[in-house]
Amino acid sequence: MKKALCVVVLVMASTCVAVPAAHAGQPCVSSREFRQVHKGMAQARVHRIFDTPGHRNAHSGNIEVRGYRPCASLRAVSATYSRDRLQTKRKISR
Repeated sequence: MKKALCVVVLVMASTCVAVPAAHAGQPCVSSREFRQVHKGMAQARVHRIFDTPGHRNAHSGNIEVRGYRPCASLRAVSATYSRDRLQTKRKISR
């Protein structure tokens, strides 16, 4: 039960994250880059595609939720990893 509760909290955290739009010269995630990543990809590969490691929003055991700075076309981008593999990705469009 404790593990299930942690997963629910992590999923909720990943959907509630809003990161301010990118400033000139700072890496950001575009809609095109977002479409290039898929479930099962290694976290390092996702970071190479996004050009940023983002920041950790939540972590419990082998599960990690990371937020990424969105480009102008997006309002928020987050990803959930399990054992360094992408499990879910979420975006909020403008």
